[in-house]
Order: sequence, then structure tokens, then C-alpha cells
Amino acid sequence: MLKINKSVKLIMIIVITLVLVSCINEEKALIEEINVKEIKKEKVRKEKGEITISIAPPKTFNPLKNEDIYINNMLEILFEPLFELDENYRPKPILVESFTSNYTDNTTTIKLKEGLKWSNGTDITSDDIIYSLEVIKNASEKSMYKNMVRDVVSAKKEDELKVTIQYGTPKMLIGYDLLFPIISKQYYSKKGVDLEPMGNGKYKFVDLNKSREYLLERDESKEISGNIEKINVIVIQDSATMLYSFEQNKTDVIISSFEDWNKYNMSKESNSYNFYNQEFEFIGMNFDRILLQDKNLRILLDMLTNEEELLSKVYLNDGGITKTPVNPKSFLYNEDVKDYGSDINIINDIIKENFTTEEKNGIKKLYTDINGIKKEILLSLIVNEENELRIKVSEYLKKTMKKFGIEIEISKLPYSEYLERINVGNYDLFLGGYKSEANQDITPLFGVIDNGEFGNVFNYKINNIEERVYAVRNARGEEQYKVALEQLQKLIAEEIIIINTVYKKDMMLTNSTIKNDEHISYSNPFRGIDKLVMYEYK
Repeated sequence: MLKINKSVKLIMIIVITLVLVSCINEEKALIEEINVKEIKKEKVRKEKGEITISIAPPKTFNPLKNEDIYINNMLEILFEPLFELDENYRPKPILVESFTSNYTDNTTTIKLKEGLKWSNGTDITSDDIIYSLEVIKNASEKSMYKNMVRDVVSAKKEDELKVTIQYGTPKMLIGYDLLFPIISKQYYSKKGVDLEPMGNGKYKFVDLNKSREYLLERDESKEISGNIEKINVIVIQDSATMLYSFEQNKTDVIISSFEDWNKYNMSKESNSYNFYNQEFEFIGMNFDRILLQDKNLRILLDMLTNEEELLSKVYLNDGGITKTPVNPKSFLYNEDVKDYGSDINIINDIIKENFTTEEKNGIKKLYTDINGIKKEILLSLIVNEENELRIKVSEYLKKTMKKFGIEIEISKLPYSEYLERINVGNYDLFLGGYKSEANQDITPLFGVIDNGEFGNVFNYKINNIEERVYAVRNARGEEQYKVALEQLQKLIAEEIIIINTVYKKDMMLTNSTIKNDEHISYSNPFRGIDKLVMYEYK
């Protein structure tokens, strides 16, 4: 056996150490050189490119029969609508040249622009509008545009470009019932084409490619100012997997709610573009309860519901603050309404002037006087148990109100029981949500007709609410409707019929190398996808 003395061992260790140090230093130098090169890379705009989006497994690509929001996003690229909402949520004609309404006989006449073509080169005509209305009316209740045609009685062809639509009741505003795409009668009246869409948009559909993906290509006959030449479409099973695929750079653009984005805690560097949807959350109050008929108590509850804090701590900035139930981005939103705020000094003054406070064992209790009887302010609040966000809001409210002596008992109920108790008025407070139509008509929430009688789930009947609701419903034309809706918003805010918590938002997410400079329409979020700006590092 070869023996190595201690001095030789020491020399070998030193040599090995020097070699290792040398290798490490060389590796560090190489990494630093690579990093310097990366830092020196310049972000340059690409003149041409392609992107990838995702959809759910398709049952149909007929936009008027489709029931899935993700597939609808893709179809918006292939089909242009009669109208869409602009940045002020006002209907803007896309395929329509002119439009008029006759409020006497409940008709709207629309005329198409001349020279419009389907992607197969055939003309778009009034026959296509009439056919599209029939398809929507015969579609399932879950189809994307069903609500827009419920009141359509008939459609009459005036000429090759003009159609008169007969409604069952007068339209308050023109355009909001026409925010849907149309399809070709000649093409879609054939059988077996529902998974082979043929539209009129800036891109046309190409069937499955070799990777089992769908492909959308620019329609060279249409003017496109953007630089997106192709759009790859991959099929993904659910929204969670879609978000994961986006984070893993499998897709480039996605529409998501803040709630889903926060739920899955995505860490990917991306660009986000927010836009209000039509959903808002609120606290409903039962006006059959004597306590809640006291406006001072309603003011106190409203002021203690600090929307900014609630938005930040509970909703994680998933939305925006609003003074009324109308979309704050809409031209119909009324800024000039009563806002009680959350000033702690005013809160204390209201308590001092209208209520009495007692403290026992370090617990504060708030009391009011009802017909000479001292009454503790104890309120029940119901919430549907499957809604995690509302449960968090209820716990926030309970904790906040308790600091000022107001006790809230929370009942987390199955959805069916929750709805039943609201409908029969078995509650003090409830956490609810409402999704209004694009025309911001909030009257279904504040006044419904039941056997000829006016009413609402809040049992609110005072201060001319019926008159304000009917003024909105009977308005004819934009100016009349706007004034009537403004007056209704003023009453809701002044009387605190509901307490607003948050108006919800959705978001478009793009990879960090993709930028969107266009307005995102709530009614058509992928409408401007051709104008996405792409970059690369050089």
C-alpha cells in the first residue's frame, strides 16, 4: 500500500483548494459576464408576432348559443357586435350606420354600414340580423345574450341593410339590447358548423393544427393596425389551470377576476389592466325592523362600514369604492349624492346625540330609545356559507361594530335557506350582491311588481321610492333616463337604503413583454386584442 506522509497530504489539500477556488472564481466571472449581458439587453418592439390564449373545452363555437365566458372571449375576436360599450359604458355602434327608436309603437330601426363582409367574402345583410335574433331567442337560458332579446316580439326587413325590431315594451335607451354579435344566415343555417365558426372580425378561424390547438389568423381583407398576426388557442379544463398555464408562460393573455388571481397567489411578473364589471356587493337592511327605521342608526352603520379599509383588508383591492349601485365608470353614475364618510369625530357626535352607551366588564353596549323603552342595539346578519369573502366581510363588520357597542350575530346559511329568509323578510341585515344590466338599470333591486303591488326585498316603501323607480322605468331617451336614474341614486344614498361595500373589477393579464394601450370594454374585453404591443429583448 502506498503511504503518503503528512507534508505531501498538506500540499495536495492546498493544490486542490486552489483549483476549487480558481474554478469558483471562473464560474462567478462567467455569471457576472452573463448578467452584464442580460442587463445590457434592450427591450425592443416587435413588428410582427403571435400570442396564445386559452379556452374551456368547447361544446359550440356559435357565439349566440355559447354559454361559456372563456369561449366567448375567443369568439369576440372572430365576431363583431352591432354595438359595444365605450369607456363611459355608453353604447357605440360597430356594425350599425344609424339607428332610431319610435317610443309610440315600441320599435327600433337599425341600418347596417355598407360594404360589410363575412370572412368568406359574402355580404352582411339585414337577413343575418333577423336570423341572429331568432337563434338567440331559441338558445338555452344560459346563452350569453339571452337577456337582450327577451322583449323582442318580431323583426321586419325594410331593405338589404335595414331592420325594424318590435319590442313588447318601450326601450329606455337604444343600443343596450343590441350588444351582441350577429352570424351569417347563409353559413349557420347549414348543419354541423357549430364547431367551425365563420365570423366578420379581424381574424378568421383555422381548424385544429398539428399540436391539437385552434388557430386564428388575420383576415387580410380587413384593416388591422396592430401587429398580432396569429392567435393560438389551447383548450384547458378549468379557470385554476388557466391561471397556472399563464404563470408557466403557456399562454400570453387571460381575463381573470381579482378574487381568482389572489386565491391562487400567482407570482408571475405580468402587466394587468383593470376594468369594472357589473357586480357590486352591499349590506341589505330590513326596514320592517323598528331599529332600522331609525335613519340615525343607518347613518351610523354606514359610517362604521369603512369602504376603504374593507376594500384593502378584506377584498384585497378587488374592486372600487362607489357611492351608489351604478357602475362608477358609467356616464350614468351620479357623483353628486350624499356621502356620510367615516370621520370618527362625526361618528362619536352621532352616538352622543342619538344613543346611550353603557360599559360592563369592559364590554361596551349601545342603546336607543323606542317609544320610551330602552332598547339594546342587537342585529342579526345572514350570509351564504359558501361565499368566503362575504363571511370575511361579516366578521370584519362584527368586530368593527362591537368597538362602538353594536352587537351583530352572524348566521352562515346554506344558499337556499339564505335566499328564502331574504325573500320572506326573516333578517335584520344580509350581505348580498347584484349584477345589473349594461344600461345600469338598478330598479329590479329597489322596486318589483308583485300582483300589481310595488315592493322590494328591503321592505322599503317611504320617501317616494316608488315614484323614483317608475320614473326610471318610464324614461324615454338618454337625457330623460339619466335624470331619472340620478334622482333614484340620490334617494338611495341619502336614505341609506343599502350600504355599499365594493364594486367589483375584472382584469386583463398579459405577459411582461406584451402591453395593452387600448380601452378594455366590459362587454367585449378581447375586442382590441389585435392592437396589443409586443416586445422582445435584444
